[in-house]
Amino acid sequence: MKFLFAISNEKLSEDITRELLNVNIAARKLNSSGFFSQNKSVTTIVAIEDEKLDQVLEIIKSLSESYDIEEGHSARSHIFVLDSEECYKF
Repeated sequence: MKFLFAISNEKLSEDITRELLNVNIAARKLNSSGFFSQNKSVTTIVAIEDEKLDQVLEIIKSLSESYDIEEGHSARSHIFVLDSEECYKF
């Protein structure tokens, strides 16, 4: 299992979440701020099976490439992927 964190602008995050839901992958969003952007950013969090990682990354990459890079930034989305031993849903 993987935990994926995608930091992007608010509009791109909405598009990412919508597209993930279209392929039955649940995502959570957190408003965030920090050193990636002076503007409002959103962290999208996804817990997925290992075999879905490439699909999720391709969705984010494809959507990100449709946006212009904001001035002073090197990327549209920053993605972090972590291994997870377990995920509980109550």
